[in-house]
Amino acid sequence: MSELPPTFYWGLGAVVVLAIAAYAHRQIPRLIAVRWQALLVHAVLALTGVLFGYAAYSDFAAVGHDAPGALIFLTGFGAIHVPAAAILFFKRRL
Repeated sequence: MSELPPTFYWGLGAVVVLAIAAYAHRQIPRLIAVRWQALLVHAVLALTGVLFGYAAYSDFAAVGHDAPGALIFLTGFGAIHVPAAAILFFKRRL
């Protein structure tokens, strides 16, 4: 059996964390009643994701990693949403 290329794993990871990011952004207006507060949470979470994605991309590019930059950025962007999605998931259940 042949090994899958690293691009496959980066792509799979990006899809998973982007689905989690979509879940988090979908739950925010359902759990935060005041509209401007929900928009603020969206903006802060998205900005943090962009900054983390850029930092991940920069670090991997600096060491010469051969993974596609867009997938590294998207994985970093989505990864920052995982704690928020977990909090929103449990908040909705309790």
